Amino acid sequence: MRTIQDIQYIPTSGSSVERTAYKNRPADIVAEYASYMEEMSKRRQPLEQLPMHFDPKYNKLAPKLRYGFLVQTDRLLEYALAEDLVPEDFVPTSKHSALIYPLNHLRDLTGTRLQLCKPWSGGGGQFIISLYSNHTMRRKHYTEEYEKIIVEVLQEELGIEDEARWHWDASCQ
Repeated sequence: MRTIQDIQYIPTSGSSVERTAYKNRPADIVAEYASYMEEMSKRRQPLEQLPMHFDPKYNKLAPKLRYGFLVQTDRLLEYALAEDLVPEDFVPTSKHSALIYPLNHLRDLTGTRLQLCKPWSGGGGQFIISLYSNHTMRRKHYTEEYEKIIVEVLQEELGIEDEARWHWDASCQ
């Protein structure tokens, strides 16, 4: 039986994953950055409803928020293994390269173009499985019934108990 360790990337000595921007920085700079990130995460909690000032229709400078669920990387990898989604000859090339398999499977199940995004907001998730953003919600508009079906499929498949919420997208802030 395969395990998560079989499909996770383990960096070799000198690889780009091993090197980080803060590896050779003074400890006080690293601590200051960590403190800043923690403070920003506290301020950017998931929202149940999208406030009007975050709607690009009314505010062209609205930050990007994603509608969906927070999910741990390990949960997605466990799902991929349980559903036998990862090919036997798969060789991980990056830390998250195996995540494409559960994402593609969930896209097929829901018939939507789901995305994995990094969250700013707290809540314990490492990724947001996003149906759409506040900037694309009008183009990717789903009927209420269809959106409810998508949400239920994701909750059932991944064992998520929380409701879908608006999460701050860290890739754009």
